[in-house]
Amino acid sequence: MLIPIRKQDITEPSLQIMTSPNNIMIRQGDELLIPARIKSTSGFSNDVVNLIIDNNNEMGSDFNVNEVHLTIQEVQPPLFKITVPKQTPLGIYSIPMIVTVREPSVATLTKPIAINEKGGIVDPEFELSKRFPTIGYITRPLNLTITVLPPTTISDQFREFWGVYGAFIGIFAGGFVGAFAKLVFDRRKKRAEE
Repeated sequence: MLIPIRKQDITEPSLQIMTSPNNIMIRQGDELLIPARIKSTSGFSNDVVNLIIDNNNEMGSDFNVNEVHLTIQEVQPPLFKITVPKQTPLGIYSIPMIVTVREPSVATLTKPIAINEKGGIVDPEFELSKRFPTIGYITRPLNLTITVLPPTTISDQFREFWGVYGAFIGIFAGGFVGAFAKLVFDRRKKRAEE
């Protein structure tokens, strides 16, 4: 018995963008290079074929290209260069993009129906790529969300510096204090003996 499939039973896959780091935070006047991965919700791995920034606001976005500059360094894998001018207002920005990915069909994930057991060759009658399309393309809108923060203050810069070099400076200073204390105690001991 065949069960009919209605159009509403089949959901169209959508695209998701995953960046590293997950939350993109950039300070006013800074520039950042962000790697990304675009994945389909159908579960297949895919290749990005085309990636454009929607500067014409075809998607109805209120994004202003004068506030945040985005350039695409690579399409596969996607690599974005984000530049935020100093006068950009603080806040969360959604940058609209239109992405096209190549996605294999379900037919390519199944095994061949008939294989010649002696030669291991697929019978041409059952070769899927000749009779059915095995690759499809999905074009969908996507948003890259970034947060613009105020520029770094001197205390922020010191905190970042100490986070990177503080342990090394602490070890070095501890060794110096220990050596100096030994020298002072040795001199006192020598004076006490005299």
